[in-house]
Amino acid sequence: MVEVPQIMCPNCGMTINLEKRKEIDFYLIKKATKNTPKTFTELLHITRLPRRTLSVRLKELCEKGILQKKDGKYKLNGKHTFENGRKFQRKLPFFLGDDNKKIKISLMLIMLIFSSATFGYALAMFLPEESNSEPKILGTFTMTLYVNEVENLYAWQVIIKYDPQNLKLVNASPGGFLGENYPQYINETNIDGGIFLGPVTVERNTIMVGGTLVGAVEGKSGSGKLAVFTFGYYTANYKVPEIILNEGGFQTKLLNSEREVIPIGENTLIFVVNG
Repeated sequence: MVEVPQIMCPNCGMTINLEKRKEIDFYLIKKATKNTPKTFTELLHITRLPRRTLSVRLKELCEKGILQKKDGKYKLNGKHTFENGRKFQRKLPFFLGDDNKKIKISLMLIMLIFSSATFGYALAMFLPEESNSEPKILGTFTMTLYVNEVENLYAWQVIIKYDPQNLKLVNASPGGFLGENYPQYINETNIDGGIFLGPVTVERNTIMVGGTLVGAVEGKSGSGKLAVFTFGYYTANYKVPEIILNEGGFQTKLLNSEREVIPIGENTLIFVVNG
């Protein structure tokens, strides 16, 4: 039996199968090039893969005839079918590593947070990011996302829109109410705090962030912080980021422990500038 190479996360010792990682890389590239041709630079931004990795993956896909390159742009070859999102989602549990069998991640995590469009970005947290030249940041400000008077909250995802020409998202961290741990930090002693995921780039000016509890547990009720964001600004004339209920097929959504949608009222979610 041939042993498949593994990479180990230095933070938690979890392993990622290299063949499965390649499959995810291919999935991200094919999804990005399905409808419109993309340049190498555009694919760097969309997939968030390291430059060298993306170059190798593109070469492989072109050699297999899955991608076509024309005028410096890559497009999915029409003769090849694109993987169904549900089929791909069935493979998601390996993200936490097969060695962590005692950690039971509920279906809610897969259904709400790890959609086919977002999972690759979550995996990209293990990978180094590319640095590109950009305008100088003049200063920063923080914004806190609150949930108010909610009952039995088990999982959540919120869409946030901002102006990338004037703002840059510097950091996003869990607020502590629900979803306290990043996936690569999960172990058997801290899963009670739930999982925090984000930020995920939905569009150039839109991100998605979310969190979920783990296993067969009751949701949390009350009010509290879901996440805290730090934005850098390139000019003082910027527009404050805002919550969007629907954007590009993604939705701001709250679910209870029965997988039922929790209605979002006018003051259910509040996004405020600190200070």
